[in-house]
Amino acid sequence: MHPLSIALVALLLIPGSGEAADRTDARTGQDATWSAPPAPPAPPAPPALPGLPMPPAPPALPPPPAPPPPPAVPAEAHAACNGKTNGSLLTFTPGPGETMRGRCQRIDGRMVFQLRSYQYHRSER
Repeated sequence: MHPLSIALVALLLIPGSGEAADRTDARTGQDATWSAPPAPPAPPAPPALPGLPMPPAPPALPPPPAPPPPPAVPAEAHAACNGKTNGSLLTFTPGPGETMRGRCQRIDGRMVFQLRSYQYHRSER
């Protein structure tokens, strides 16, 4: 027998020398004992933000202005109530874009117009 053959046979007979073949993955041919390196450590936490003061509260809104006083009821509206029954509803248009709504009521023996709502529709021309 050739001296080199004897050395190879001796190596195979040494205990543990055949384990390398057992650790090899048959599909990939890589050492099966190899594993991925461990995950890197988590990054350090960011520094805490200093306590920030609350922003100032917005100033209170001023109260809305008082509505303008209602216009005077024209004599034509009172005249339109003549001949109507007490409590009748009446819509009167004193001018373009103006609407007066109210009731006809008997006061001191005569029918008068009692204004309940007034609307002014401004023309967009």
